[in-house]
Amino acid sequence: MSILIYKDLGVSILCVNALIEMFSTHYEIKLVDSNFIIKESLSNYKCLIIPGGADLPYCEKLNGEGNNKIKSFVSNGGLYIGICAGAYYASKNIDFRGDGYTIKESRELDFFDGTAIGSIPSLTNDNYYSENSKSKSVIDIDFLGEKVQVFYHGGSYFEGNTASTLGHYENGLKAFIVGRYKKGEYILSGVHFEIERDVYKRHIKEDESTDLKLENDIMAKLESSDRSVILNYIMSKLEQK
Repeated sequence: MSILIYKDLGVSILCVNALIEMFSTHYEIKLVDSNFIIKESLSNYKCLIIPGGADLPYCEKLNGEGNNKIKSFVSNGGLYIGICAGAYYASKNIDFRGDGYTIKESRELDFFDGTAIGSIPSLTNDNYYSENSKSKSVIDIDFLGEKVQVFYHGGSYFEGNTASTLGHYENGLKAFIVGRYKKGEYILSGVHFEIERDVYKRHIKEDESTDLKLENDIMAKLESSDRSVILNYIMSKLEQK
């Protein structure tokens, strides 16, 4: 089985590489850009993952024909997985606040008929999303009744009742949801369940925005993180396709 991972303008290379690391031992990985989605048939694939990054460039590349192809793919039984920016992108409405800016808009893809709201400064010592180390953290979520440590950087919680909740932040807000779209399904995550220590370490930028003490604390927590319950859930969904 092949998994499509979107890699185009706005996508985080860290997130792409972490997804490859997580899924490549189980599935064939195909990296695709907006041209592939628009021009090629998706009917031979079972899953499309839109990773983290920045969702405004996703709109630039995919609005119109690209989103219609993604909707058709899911309508016919495909699985869409959106992580962080990919989850914002698949929600009807975005209510996002970063460090010094806000985005309050609707989104064309509209799998989740609700609002993705972030970033969540209570998870990062009152820091809104930025490229600064201070807006990153490793947090505990409850995923199907199990505590899991995951990387957080600017993701959302989900407000609305049209999807089932898979996971909560410690404050009770929805961190992870699953819903149906015609014959297919979508899974949206406000957290980076794909990121593990070794991949993260290779992508740390040593510049003025980097706090090496905080980054080392993040890596130490990621080293002991067991995300298998999340991976197993996603694999069970793929086996049904």
